[in-house]
This record gives sequence, C-alpha cells and structure tokens, in this order.
Amino acid sequence: MFATAVVPRLQMKVAAQRRATRQTCIDRRVLHAFGILEAELDQRLKDLVGRGRGVRLGLLASPLGVTVSLTLCGAKTTVMMDELVRRVRRRLGPYIYAEGAATMEEVVGRQLARLGVRLAVAESCTGGLIGHRLTQVPGSSAYLDRVAVCYSNRAKTEWLGVSERLLRKHGAVSAQVAAAMARGARVKSRVDIGLSVTGIAGPDGGTAQKPVGLVYVGLDARPRQGVGSYSVTKACRFHGPREAIKLRASQTALNLLRQWLIADGKAARS
Repeated sequence: MFATAVVPRLQMKVAAQRRATRQTCIDRRVLHAFGILEAELDQRLKDLVGRGRGVRLGLLASPLGVTVSLTLCGAKTTVMMDELVRRVRRRLGPYIYAEGAATMEEVVGRQLARLGVRLAVAESCTGGLIGHRLTQVPGSSAYLDRVAVCYSNRAKTEWLGVSERLLRKHGAVSAQVAAAMARGARVKSRVDIGLSVTGIAGPDGGTAQKPVGLVYVGLDARPRQGVGSYSVTKACRFHGPREAIKLRASQTALNLLRQWLIADGKAARS
C-alpha cells in the first residue's frame, strides 16, 4: 500500500514544491556556524524568518557544526538578502566561521597567512587529521611548519618534551598534558603557535573519570612585540562513533586557533 498509494503522492508533492521553488525563490546563501547547538541557533534566528517574511531557514547539524541556509522567496531583491545575512551574522557573532563553500581549514589558513605566523601541530587521538585538513588547502606550506602524531606517552616525552612526571600525575588525557604538548610543539619547532589535541576517541579506553569522548585541545603562542605569551586549553565531551569524535576534535582545535587569530589580529591593529 505504501509503495503503490503513498509514494506516488509524495513524489507529486515534492515535484510541485521544486517547481514552486524554482519559480519564486531568487536567492540562497549558506553560512557555517560552530560552537552553538542547533536548538539555540534556531531560537536566535526564528523571528528573522517568521511567517510572511518570504524567507526559508534550513539548519543541518553535523560534526563540523551547523549549516545555516537562507532562501529568499517571492518578489525580493539581492539587497534584501544581503541585509538578512548581516542580521544573521550579528545574531550569531563569532559562531559564524564561513560562508558559501569555505571550510574551517581554509578560513584558518587565510588568517595565518594574513598575520604572517607559522604553526606546529601535535596530535594524539586525532592521529594526523588536523594536519591532513590543513594540508588540503593549497599554499599551506606558507604557514604550516610540521605536524607530529605523538600517540604514545614515549612519543610525547621524546618529541615534545612532555615530562614523564606530568604524564604520571595527570595522565595523557588532561589539560596539563594538552598544554605541554602545544608548548612543546611550538618551542621545538621554533614557530609562533603550537596547537595540540589529546583524548579518548573510543569505542574502548574510557573510565568513569575519563569517559570515551573526553578531549582536550591546547594552544600556545609565543610572545610578540607588545603582547605576552599566551596559553589556553579547552575540555570537551563528544558523543558518537570514533570517526565523529575525531572529526569534532579536529574542528574544535581549528576553531580555537581561529578565535585566537581573530583576537590577535585585533590586538595587532589596535
């Protein structure tokens, strides 16, 4: 019954909606947000696209964040869409990291190149995923110095200078070790910024104190003219399969770097 009676009707409805969309929708923009839940994002934007405004809002959540699509329908103009995008950007502020087809790694790469700073990355649970994403961007050799995959404690000690005492006291998955990894990557590479990630991607290896999905990211920046050194760590708890946890961890680390670059760029201009 479903195949013979319901599916044909659904197909007719979808076809009619597509025809209507082609006839009445004249502009579409896509924005990408990270660090905000889909439900909260919807609450912030719903009054902008209420009934009768001729705007369709689409939200799609993924490990990379939330994709926001705005479709302007009816007798509207591109100027009106530009104003709508500006209002959405004001509502979401720093959560918006890109527009159109741009990726987080492209955005971060442009910021690094513009500021003229170089980066070294130390990865544990992500296994080189951050480095892979950064090197997918053409010209990344201008700002990426090296990527060290330090999976074992021995590698963290030998390659990054993380002390064995620190590892014994706090464990490899800790804010203290994430900070030491970022600092070691920066100091040993003699670059401007060190970025690190350590965690438990699962599905095994978690404990009551440190469950699967617990991830720490770290950033360490060297002192610059008029600006002191900077170090920060961020604790996260992700859910989902191993691949999703790794992807979310890599996105979180790149976003932490993006936020620091924005703040550093503002400081340099002031």
